[in-house]
Amino acid sequence: MTTQVELQWLLRMLQIDPGNALLRSSCVKRAIALGEHEQAAQLVDARLREMPTDPHALFDSATLLMARKLYPEAIRQLQALLGSGPRAAGILLNIGLCHYCLGEYSSAREPLQQAYELGERTPGALRLLISTLHHLGRTDDALALADLHSQVAESDGPLAGVLALLHLDAERAGPAAKWARIALKFNPDSVDGLTVQATLHIAQLRVQDAEREFDRALQLAPHSGRAWLGLGTLALLDGDLPRAKELFQSAAKYLGGHVGTHHMLAWTEFAAGDYDSAQRAFEHALELNRNFGETHGGLATLAAARGDATAARKSIEIAERLDPECLSTQLARSILARDSDPQLARQIVAETTRALAGKHNSALGKLLGRLSATVTSQEQREA
Repeated sequence: MTTQVELQWLLRMLQIDPGNALLRSSCVKRAIALGEHEQAAQLVDARLREMPTDPHALFDSATLLMARKLYPEAIRQLQALLGSGPRAAGILLNIGLCHYCLGEYSSAREPLQQAYELGERTPGALRLLISTLHHLGRTDDALALADLHSQVAESDGPLAGVLALLHLDAERAGPAAKWARIALKFNPDSVDGLTVQATLHIAQLRVQDAEREFDRALQLAPHSGRAWLGLGTLALLDGDLPRAKELFQSAAKYLGGHVGTHHMLAWTEFAAGDYDSAQRAFEHALELNRNFGETHGGLATLAAARGDATAARKSIEIAERLDPECLSTQLARSILARDSDPQLARQIVAETTRALAGKHNSALGKLLGRLSATVTSQEQREA
């Protein structure tokens, strides 16, 4: 960790050797690390007055812009530096980092991939590239890269945390737990580690442990959409639909591009009888990814519940073409069959409930199971 003593010593060395570009960059980096942005700016500006085209000073200037979170300005300056010196990998890495910080994952991928191909294999660079691929839904690519560099992750807590999240979303509970433990070993306050461990605790019905870990994650990172999502899941398990809705809405603020979050919100709205809000949530999920079967299955269920059999069947067809094992379409089918063929409706409900029990150890699975059971109970009441 950089200290003021180290910075002052380096500054004295720079006074002795003012033309040493590497020493000046080292001083700038340490000043930024200590939050001494004015000191860093003075060093950069002094050099640029002497040599306005010095690529080292311009790179340091861009680094300072990044520290000040002026990412668009930093991107422009870094792009202008490409091809001007031997630091291409570092320039590309920082361009990718800027786009990542802006949530522009599609724009981040190419420069990060290029930096990787040029030999940028530090834990931080790997973390950015794997996380970017994960955000873009390129799960297989991210997993392949993670497996290739697993040894690096074993000695780097933040990278281990990224791998934990990746394996969790790939439904690999064992590896997810392993990487979460490693992340928490290096840092007991690892937000990724806490979030993954808490999510796994939900599946094990260790509700109090999960709630404590999600709460801690939010204390450390109030904008952690996954922690809000986790608390919403716990509320859903508890049957508290109003609180679940509120928590899922908070999650959606920070996970706007995460289809699963909008699904959880939509099903909660549906279970509460607010079909219009459920429709909006499913349609938002559809805008994010039109090729996700469960979204079309959710829309099919809504259409069936509203009595629009034609729209329901059309959505069922799309959903099952995309995902032959789509379970939400079975709920739609049971609603459609409820009036015309009650026995078929009961059969579909029974099969769906068994499938959910075998495939989903989750709050969403339990909610869909309850909704499926409701179809039968309504049919029985109306008989």
